[in-house]
Amino acid sequence: MVIKGEKTMALIFKTGKIVCSGSKTEESSKNAIKKYAKTIKQFRYKEAKFKDYEITNFIGVYDFESKINLTKLKNIINDTYHYDPELLSGKLIYYMNEPKLILLFFSNGKIIFICDKEKEKIKEALKIMYPLLVECKNNLEEFNNI
Repeated sequence: MVIKGEKTMALIFKTGKIVCSGSKTEESSKNAIKKYAKTIKQFRYKEAKFKDYEITNFIGVYDFESKINLTKLKNIINDTYHYDPELLSGKLIYYMNEPKLILLFFSNGKIIFICDKEKEKIKEALKIMYPLLVECKNNLEEFNNI
């Protein structure tokens, strides 16, 4: 379900659960779910109500503003990752242990952080990864010398 004017989307399940995605803040997420519940109530579901609200995942997006050499990054982290350079998606998926979260690195410099209920983990992971990203930065000079 999408409500006109909202920048969120809701998945609504038979069990009555609503999963909201697309909000930028916790408060806007909560407000959006209240609107979805109100809309559902208007369509023969008078017993619908807002309760048991919880955040289960945070997703952060960061733009490194430089291309990243994913092969070099893969060799540096040398941990649990999935990377296939022949795939057209051009991404490296890194399963970080401490803090525990998943990072998706794209060669264009975009990074997606996926974590559970503690959004502070995203900032902590970025502090750890930033020096490695600087080391794996694709310089145009490197390409010109090949």
